Amino acid sequence: PLLTAFSLLHLWGYWRLVQGKPRGGLLLVLGGVGLYQSFIPQLVASTLALAAHALFVQRDRRVVRSFLLGCGVVALWTLPLFVYTQSWSRDYGGQGYGFESPMRALATLRGYLLLVHVYGWPFLLALPWAWRRLGSLDGVTRYGARAALVVGAGAWLLAMAAAPSPLSFWTLGLLSVAGAGAGLAAAVADERARLSLPLSLPSWKPLVGLVVVASVGLVVALSPSPYYRYLLGVLPLLALATAATLRAVVPSRRAAAVGLAIAVIAVDTVQWGPFGVATRISGPARPLVDYDWNLGERDANTASSRVLGHRAGRALVRSDLAAYGSELTGSYTGPLESILPVLREQSRPGDTLATTYEHFPLQFYTDLRVVRTDWLEEGGPLPEWVWLHGVLRNRVEPWLRQALETRYERVAVDGADDLWENTPEPTRHRFTTPSDGRPLELYRLRSADEPAGIER
Repeated sequence: PLLTAFSLLHLWGYWRLVQGKPRGGLLLVLGGVGLYQSFIPQLVASTLALAAHALFVQRDRRVVRSFLLGCGVVALWTLPLFVYTQSWSRDYGGQGYGFESPMRALATLRGYLLLVHVYGWPFLLALPWAWRRLGSLDGVTRYGARAALVVGAGAWLLAMAAAPSPLSFWTLGLLSVAGAGAGLAAAVADERARLSLPLSLPSWKPLVGLVVVASVGLVVALSPSPYYRYLLGVLPLLALATAATLRAVVPSRRAAAVGLAIAVIAVDTVQWGPFGVATRISGPARPLVDYDWNLGERDANTASSRVLGHRAGRALVRSDLAAYGSELTGSYTGPLESILPVLREQSRPGDTLATTYEHFPLQFYTDLRVVRTDWLEEGGPLPEWVWLHGVLRNRVEPWLRQALETRYERVAVDGADDLWENTPEPTRHRFTTPSDGRPLELYRLRSADEPAGIER
């Protein structure tokens, strides 16, 4: 909520500068500082987009001056903390960044484009508008441009829904960049033509387009895999883009506009729309065995495949909204909640618990001394409890793995392990208690006189 609020405040401050209204600079500064505290990449993306709008679209010295002054105040307020905390490096999981590999960036791009289209802005609806706009061209140029539009859109859809491969990813990436560039160029050209007319009012459309493109581009370059939460700052802008697209497709037919809006809401309520159909045509996703993909690239591809529905047993038509209603009225028990009763019953005051993941919740919900397994040192004291859990459960040092086999006993816990307790990511969220994971791995250190092979 804070990320979304400060993103709008930052943008609203700039828009007031454009319109010559008071307190625009103040709102710009407050929004920028809030963005720094909530999500630094969104501050960078929004600032770059606003700068591009001020310099190349608006081109008003008054606006440029006020904008640069506001940016200077934000920088003075945030840069010292940025340097002190070394906030340029936040690679906690050791997965690296999207820009480190072209294939990884393209895999991540596919995931983000799918997230935008399915959950934020169904931008393929703009194809009829683009077709009509190209009709204003002359003769052969019009036919060639429309043919390119049809072929490009078809190739883009195939590349989006196909199994992962260098060909599909490069096709998707190049067509996406070309489409975004053409759309922005058209919006900027329209805005420059509007601004040349007397008494014309500025339009927000090129500004929204610049912020969305900059935001998606930056998170693709930085994030280890597609995360919907990184787009929360532009969700209101995606809603505006959806509304503008509907109006552009059916500008004068009210009944058609209402019908199209109902269809969009229905697809939002009952997923997956055209991508689900494309998935059935292209078949399930297959791993790239011929290429050296690191963890981040595989994860990016897995995430985008989840958006497409490339998982066994996923229905072609389903409703996240209905599933969420079932979750709210039912009972959900995740891995963390499953082991807490066991720890409270069997642990003793002063015991140490080492875990591969989610050590912070365990600190709040138990009286144990909680550490991470990668903090342990070979030859040092062994913790009384070890829980192998989550995304890092397989990253255990060999000496600790050997100690678990010789010095620890497995504690029986009902429930299945999962990557997280739960996550709000729409492609990864669990609406029901996980039952398809492997058994929970909780270990207790045996006393010196206690025989091996006992499971409690």
